[in-house]
Amino acid sequence: MWKLILANPSTSLKSWLFIKIWWIKNKKNVKLMYIRKAFTLIELLVVIVIIGVLATLAIVALSSARGKARDVRRLSDLKQISTALELYMADENVYPMLITPGQPMVGLTSGKTYMSKVPTNPGGSSNVQANNPYSYFSNGSKYTLRTYTENGVNDLPAGGKIVASSVGVKMAENTDSIIWDTDLTFGGTLVGHYALDGNTGTRDLAGNSTVSAITASGGVSTTTGRFGEAEGAYSFNGTTGYVYSVNPSEINLTNITASVWFYPYTMQEDFAGLFFALSGHSSRNRVLLTGSKLYTQFVYSSAGQSNVYTTNSVNFNQWNYMAYVFDGTTEKIYLNGVITTTTKIDTLVGDGTALTIGRGSSSIYFFNGLMSDARVYRKALSPDEITQLYNATKP
Repeated sequence: MWKLILANPSTSLKSWLFIKIWWIKNKKNVKLMYIRKAFTLIELLVVIVIIGVLATLAIVALSSARGKARDVRRLSDLKQISTALELYMADENVYPMLITPGQPMVGLTSGKTYMSKVPTNPGGSSNVQANNPYSYFSNGSKYTLRTYTENGVNDLPAGGKIVASSVGVKMAENTDSIIWDTDLTFGGTLVGHYALDGNTGTRDLAGNSTVSAITASGGVSTTTGRFGEAEGAYSFNGTTGYVYSVNPSEINLTNITASVWFYPYTMQEDFAGLFFALSGHSSRNRVLLTGSKLYTQFVYSSAGQSNVYTTNSVNFNQWNYMAYVFDGTTEKIYLNGVITTTTKIDTLVGDGTALTIGRGSSSIYFFNGLMSDARVYRKALSPDEITQLYNATKP
């Protein structure tokens, strides 16, 4: 400003005074324009917030992209395993009874390697179901292979189910949708499925986060399963061995089906528990083996307690299949796929006691033998469904 005045000596006094007055009024702002070189605290905070929001959006987008990539891999893994299983079937005329993630798939008789390494679930998800190992089941003539999505893939939303079988790979809109009959969920009513083997152990293969896994006590070990596969069953020592649910609230049901494959070593002189506290009760609601018969005790609302023996006998030192079914008014007991007893009762009474397998009371009635493939459904399976389940899982 002063340079302009000095460069023009003819500037009038009026102009000089105008400039002088302007300077007096604005010199503070002019000085600040030249003096200030740093951001204010508020400006810094605004910038930090903006950077944080952008970083969060970037992390979320990256996490979602990684989840979708893992879902694509899960789908690809099941397709690869399914292809290898069909090649196995073509050569061996049977599907393998057991496949182990991370281990090779080798022909039982040919010794041919169909997969050098069975894929493992990539994991990395906050979704417990999506992180579970791929679930494989086979009875030799057919198989199912299952996993769950993390973020969704191919129009399948998060939590959707991918199932491979001898009829191909299919997907369901949600975890309660049935894929096809060999999936054996019967409309998504399977709420607890425990293989009781050395591969998946007591993990809930139904993927139910409420029921979660069950826990094995001492006195339980793995042994050869009903298909002859290594570590394919749990062995109960008859004195201390049992398994129990961590959170049984999902299976305190008014309609229920419970089934298990069991291999009793010898005739039980007292009682031996297969299931205890079905639909939750601290002293009853159990299926026992006594002598060569199955025996049930269930507490219900109108008449107290049912005490029912089966008419058919179990086979010792052999695999047997037991299913208990209650539809709200009638209980049925199946042995090896055949109805042995039908009894009219009333609504079951429970108190939230944890489901136990291999023991018939809170501290006694231990089972001595082998068990495998325990299942609990929140529905009363029909006779046709019991037959299907029996035929699909029998050795």
